[in-house]
Amino acid sequence: MEVGRRFKNIAGAQPFDLLEVTGPSRDAWQGIASTTLRLANGLDALEGIGVDPETYDPLSYSSLGEFLRRLQIDFNSILAQLRSKLVKAVVIVIVFVSEGNDPGVLNFITSSSRPGVLDAQGLLSSTPESQIGKWWNARQGLLVRAIVQLNAHALFLPPALSVSALRNFAPTPSEFFDTLGIPRSGPGRAITDLDRSDLAKVIQGKPVGRYESRGNPAYNAISAFQLLANQGFNLGRDKNLNKIMAEGWKKFLEEKQVDFESVKAEEAMDFCDLIPDNAVIYADTAVCIEYTWRKSDFLKSSNRSTVAQYILTKLRNYVLALGWASP
Repeated sequence: MEVGRRFKNIAGAQPFDLLEVTGPSRDAWQGIASTTLRLANGLDALEGIGVDPETYDPLSYSSLGEFLRRLQIDFNSILAQLRSKLVKAVVIVIVFVSEGNDPGVLNFITSSSRPGVLDAQGLLSSTPESQIGKWWNARQGLLVRAIVQLNAHALFLPPALSVSALRNFAPTPSEFFDTLGIPRSGPGRAITDLDRSDLAKVIQGKPVGRYESRGNPAYNAISAFQLLANQGFNLGRDKNLNKIMAEGWKKFLEEKQVDFESVKAEEAMDFCDLIPDNAVIYADTAVCIEYTWRKSDFLKSSNRSTVAQYILTKLRNYVLALGWASP
């Protein structure tokens, strides 16, 4: 409007009405702010960590931009305070390793705008009547805080990538992989394969643009995984697999020339009471990887509640170990 008036003062009266642009009314600012926060962060219910647009008075700000900037500043400040309470920032990545070649039910319990990042409402709605679902439903603010502060992800690793890693990072050849004719090409092959995975992105602190399922889902990879699963993942067998994966990520980061302190497998953390399956330790961050090795296609729709319960249980273990809640 001001630009239009200034134009008339200089150019004189015009034979047409100048376009006047007005922004949304103040009554809509809180709703716009809620939507903006949700889209920008890929998370719902951010009021759970203390950022609720409904508590900000639009009349106190001269423009929508100023209103949104105030919310942004407060959100970043709260997030920085939360993360500063840990000696190292902790990132949790829950990885489902099964026969599946797509994210399956993860699409329903992770953010639509930030693939892989957990969604509090999606998790709770997937298992409302379970014991763990009820425990978290009574602590919804804490759940949002845990997801934000831990940058909590849920990802999957298809057979083409998991079998390549186990085959090529293992210290010795595997007899049943040999019988299936799966080549043992060495760590370089597995590094190339894992570099395509979402897990590799999160470990390196890169965003996940979309769920990644590339890789050749050859029948021999699926058959190899089935044979591995038939041997069972209990009785400590999964711990051996976790150790192979840890050695693989160490080689991966060395090859990529990424600075890191160490990669641990089944070891207690130095600064908190956690024992992740794998932990990639950087100077200021610890990426904790929790694998769940499962038979068949574990992420199919019929397992939605089971998957959500597993994730919620892991998150509860973390918040209890970090002292954020009591049982």
